[in-house]
Amino acid sequence: MDLINQNQNGAFSARGVCPHCSLPSFHVFVVGPYIKPASGQNPLEANVLVQCQNCQGVVYVVGIRNSSTGVYEYKESFPVDNPEASVDETIPAAVRDDFVEALRCKSITAYRATVVMCRRALQSSCKDQKATGTQLIQQIDDLAAKGVITRSLQNMAHQIRKLGNAGAHPDDDALSDVTAEDANDISEFTRQYFEHVYVMPARMAELVKRHTPSTAAATSQ
Repeated sequence: MDLINQNQNGAFSARGVCPHCSLPSFHVFVVGPYIKPASGQNPLEANVLVQCQNCQGVVYVVGIRNSSTGVYEYKESFPVDNPEASVDETIPAAVRDDFVEALRCKSITAYRATVVMCRRALQSSCKDQKATGTQLIQQIDDLAAKGVITRSLQNMAHQIRKLGNAGAHPDDDALSDVTAEDANDISEFTRQYFEHVYVMPARMAELVKRHTPSTAAATSQ
């Protein structure tokens, strides 16, 4: 989750996938914060209850204070996210499994692993779409050249690829680390990519099927 609308007392609201309804939601501050003082290597913590604006479920969120910026950053929340329930089942199993693992990594703040698994999910999708090329950069461009994905999706895929590379090969880029913001952005880009490639076409096919007369009905007319 992203912690937003923070104030000087350590209170905040949150934005992210709700562990109750598995939908992206704005979570409004309800009560708190309980501030847990810093001790030893442990930073200052703010503990806040927030409420999902989709299902009204309450989530307990823990934020840790960045000593340099004074801003609270997401640490964990309870109940724990259910990534599998939030990923559409129209996505092919191999692709879906990789993306679910990416979301599990994000839920435990393993941000480098998150972007690496998003990249893996993307490459699994390219293989599913019969892309040619031995490297992901070639496979993405091949799908774009064939009209399988749009220019916007091509650009989105390359951002997923680049940061996934950064997470796996830190010596090959200028990034010292992958931040929570990076992981949130890349996981959302990946979700939207799959939404366009798999989910919306499947829903469109279902819509057409519902409104296409059966052979028997068409013959009787």
